[in-house]
Amino acid sequence: MTRRTTTLLAATAVLGLLCGGSASAQDEAPPERKDPTCVRACRQESKACVKDAKEQQRICRRERCGDLAAAAREACAADPSTSACAEARAALRECYAACAAETAEDLAACRAENQECVEACPDSSGKERKCVLGCRRELRACLQPATELARGCRVACGELAEAAKAICEADPRAQECAAARREAKHCVDRCREALQDAVQPCIEALRTCVEACPDRAG
Repeated sequence: MTRRTTTLLAATAVLGLLCGGSASAQDEAPPERKDPTCVRACRQESKACVKDAKEQQRICRRERCGDLAAAAREACAADPSTSACAEARAALRECYAACAAETAEDLAACRAENQECVEACPDSSGKERKCVLGCRRELRACLQPATELARGCRVACGELAEAAKAICEADPRAQECAAARREAKHCVDRCREALQDAVQPCIEALRTCVEACPDRAG
C-alpha cells in the first residue's frame, strides 16, 4: 500500500467529510485541545486506510497465492492424506501468512498515520468559537475545487474498478485482469497526487487561521 504524507492524510480526510462522509455518533471524543472537525476527519481517513489494507490482503491471496491454491486443490482432490497434498497445503499456508504479515504492517502504518494526522490538527480549544467557525467556512470555500475533483475521481476510478471486477471474475489470473487492476490503482494514485496539490494550501491556511484567532474570553 502506498503510504501517504501527514498533510495528505488530513487533506483527503477533510475531503471525505465534505463529499458526504460523516462521523459516527459512536466515534470517540476528540483529544483535548485539538480541533474536533479535523480530528473526526483524520478518523474518517483512517477507516479508509484500514479498508484499503484489507482489500490489498484479498488481492494478495487471490493473485499471489491463486496458483498455489489451485495446486493444493488438485493435489488433494484424490487423496488428502498424501504427502503431495500436505506439501501443497503447507506452501499455500506460507503464502497466506506472507500476505497477512504485509497486511499487519499496513494496519500498523494506518494507526501511526492516524496519530500523526491528529497531532497535526490545530489547537482550537482556547480560541474564540466565532473565529474558529469562520476558519472552517473559509476552509470549505477553499476546498470547493478539490471537492469537485474528488467527486470526479470517485466516478472515474469507480468505473475502472467495476470494469476490473468484471474482467477478473471470468479469470482472476489472466493478464487482462492484472492490467485492469493496475489501471484502476493508477487512477487512484493519480487522484491522490492531484488532491494533495489542490488541498495542501487549504489545510495550511486552516492552521494559520485558527492559530491567529483570539483566545476565548474567561
